[in-house]
Amino acid sequence: MQEFRCESCRKLLGKYADCRYLEIKCPRCNTINVLSAIRQPQAAIQTKKA
Repeated sequence: MQEFRCESCRKLLGKYADCRYLEIKCPRCNTINVLSAIRQPQAAIQTKKA
């Protein structure tokens, strides 16, 4: 199992074994984190904080 952490704040978002595409919004900093088979490793997209 590999850990999936937020690219901005490094909060643990989950663990995965085999994944083609995964998108998780971090509850701490609201960054949308994307993991895909095409783009390795993780990439993050910063969203506006309200």
